[in-house]
Amino acid sequence: MGGKATSVGVFNNLGVALLNLGEKEQARQAFSEAKHRAPTELDSHKNLAMLSAQDGDHTAAVDIMNNAVALQPTNGGAWKLLGQLNAESQRGLEAQQAYARALALDPADAQARSALDQLDASLGSSASDLPPPAQEAR
Repeated sequence: MGGKATSVGVFNNLGVALLNLGEKEQARQAFSEAKHRAPTELDSHKNLAMLSAQDGDHTAAVDIMNNAVALQPTNGGAWKLLGQLNAESQRGLEAQQAYARALALDPADAQARSALDQLDASLGSSASDLPPPAQEAR
């Protein structure tokens, strides 16, 4: 494994350890450093998005994951997290689109299916009635 990839993993692991110790700002710095060293590596994006959501900054969390899915549009897990963050932010239509994209990439994803079914029921519409997510147009 190359030095850069190793250091990215180290910074992500350091961030997780710091979070476990309650050191959110230091964790954020570690995740940001990992993202800086490998901008297309998704773990640092996911970690930063989850940390932002925990802090109540759902707009930042969604923005981070929108950037992540733009970098790796075939990553179903990233789309699922974007759906979750959109749902937590009361962005039902965007959540439906993200979950639908996650399912298109991984039809066996039971969590994404369940979340999408719940959104469809609560919003009274199906994700199949929606336009594709903006990231697909890029």
